[in-house]
Amino acid sequence: NLTFEDRLKLDEEYSNRQGNIRDFKILIKTFHKVFGEEGAI
Repeated sequence: NLTFEDRLKLDEEYSNRQGNIRDFKILIKTFHKVFGEEGAI
């Protein structure tokens, strides 16, 4: 199991590796699939 401090370090490393940009790109792609012409809605 990870300690709370270890989790914080991992979260910081993830953020420093531009994880937020990658997550944003995934969110945009998901939005287009769900609400675009090919979407289920």
